[in-house]
Amino acid sequence: MRSTYWLILLVACLLYIPFLGIVPLFDWDEINFAEISREMILTGEWQKVQVEFISFWEKPPLFFWIQSLSMQIFGVNEFAARLPNALVGVITLLVLFYIGNRLFDEHLAKWWVLAYSGSFLPAFYFKTGIIDPIFNLFIFLSIFQLVLMVTHEKASKRRWKALWGGIFIGLAVLIKGPVALLLVGVCGLVFWIRSLRLSTFGFVEILIYSFTTLFVLSIWFLPEMLRNGFWFLQQFLEYQWGLAAKSEDTGHEQPFYYHPIVLLLGCFPASIYFFGGFQYNYKSHTNQRIFKIWMQILFFVTLIIFSIVKAKIVHYSSLCYFPLTFLAADYLHRVEKNELKWHIFIKIGLWIIGIIWAIVFVVVALIPFFKTLLLNNIADRFTKGNLQAEVFWQGWEVLIGILFFSIFAYSLIAGHRKGVIDGAFYLFFGCIITSQAVIYVFIPKIEQYTQRTMIDFLKSTANEKAYILPLNYHSYAHHFYGKISPEVAQEKKTFLENKFGKKSMGKSTFSQQKEAWQEYLLEGTPKRNAYFLLKVGDEGWEKRLKNHKNLTLILQKNGFLIYQRNIEKEKQIEIEKIKLKEERKKIIQSDSLKKDSLKTQI
Repeated sequence: MRSTYWLILLVACLLYIPFLGIVPLFDWDEINFAEISREMILTGEWQKVQVEFISFWEKPPLFFWIQSLSMQIFGVNEFAARLPNALVGVITLLVLFYIGNRLFDEHLAKWWVLAYSGSFLPAFYFKTGIIDPIFNLFIFLSIFQLVLMVTHEKASKRRWKALWGGIFIGLAVLIKGPVALLLVGVCGLVFWIRSLRLSTFGFVEILIYSFTTLFVLSIWFLPEMLRNGFWFLQQFLEYQWGLAAKSEDTGHEQPFYYHPIVLLLGCFPASIYFFGGFQYNYKSHTNQRIFKIWMQILFFVTLIIFSIVKAKIVHYSSLCYFPLTFLAADYLHRVEKNELKWHIFIKIGLWIIGIIWAIVFVVVALIPFFKTLLLNNIADRFTKGNLQAEVFWQGWEVLIGILFFSIFAYSLIAGHRKGVIDGAFYLFFGCIITSQAVIYVFIPKIEQYTQRTMIDFLKSTANEKAYILPLNYHSYAHHFYGKISPEVAQEKKTFLENKFGKKSMGKSTFSQQKEAWQEYLLEGTPKRNAYFLLKVGDEGWEKRLKNHKNLTLILQKNGFLIYQRNIEKEKQIEIEKIKLKEERKKIIQSDSLKKDSLKTQI
């Protein structure tokens, strides 16, 4: 048993830790969070979460404390920003094996680890610098403690589990916010209704769980409320509600069915085996049935809540990875024990989604060979500009898609001839290899197409302490890679306070503040040089910047336009103008004196 833990530890480290820094951070979330940690280190204000050195009410500080610690050890870079999640990935696989083995047996535990690590989205998940991996792990651990709490007969054991459950959910809230309480609370309510057992949650256990949660939250919320007053908590909660109720601020509005499609395609192949996991198991023990019920509830509650929320991003539904892979592992485990039969619809689903992914991998690898065709048929100017980036392809990249299809097809054929279990093992193993190849081969090339031009430019301006502003899109890249300094941020803050009034500053929207700042940089008299970043395709902005008397186009490349307003040059021009006026005045005065002298002589 101990050797299995060591094997999982070794494999997980090899999957998640190497080459974390080979690709720049992606906008928005990765760069946004890394910038918060950079500013936290720079200011030394560990209690305060801020972006552009202005309070950022969206997230509590725990993740940034962890990320900042990583940056202090390894430097402010991509590797340090992503390392915490890589370590969380290692811990997650160990936790899955522990829970699976404790509640079921070693075989199911291994299938669970294999299903989680061998599905596409979870493989990418731990190679990023986003918040969700550790947030979801704490929620899952809290739910696991609740499962143990309702299955233990001894009151002392139930209370200890309630204590640990409260600690984990409190940490989850300190990572991302009160949505953790919402998710666990709704899951608990649904479980209570479904079980029809009034004694499921004892009053004492609920009290312990609640007070422990509040105690953990007080680590950050209490000092902030004592320092800033209750308006701080009100502002924080209002912002959290705004994120859920509106998508305009994030620009990530998607249809209701967005997350089901993301999970079906992104969590392949576990997402297909998952459907077989809903069959009732008469041979399971009570605690096994209860855990399975919790996993089913967790999946649907998470999916429904984040489908209702207007703003939708791929990783918002990532908490579903735990129950989805568990139900997939449970199905395969029961097939292995001959308790269930191999369902034809599972096989059909594997073929359909597998072929889709094989086509996607082959098509991506063929982009450079059909570049001219794409440029002639794509209307969007920014996309066309991206495709013009000089990205080095060697031609063998198409083998990734071919290799995936070969392993995938063999796994299904082997599943038909040798048995479903052998086929599933081959398929998960093939997906692990494919996902690693995609991460190290495709992702860096995609990043070069989409944002590398901008990142390289921002790095070149990092020591200039200039004003940098994206005009027709939102970004955090100019803060992190442009290394915005406190003095530059303070100048912007001072301007906005003077513009809107210090007391009413919070009432102005982000759009109003951005518009006021950009008009000042374009038409006012800023103290520093300014750079304006533009994605091609907005004819109004392009025309305005092109005809602006004080702007110079310094870079036009791969779908981006970068204009500079050189304040020193403007000052020099003004000085030259003043000198010219003075010289003309002297000439006029000299001519006037000569005329007066001639008149006197006459």
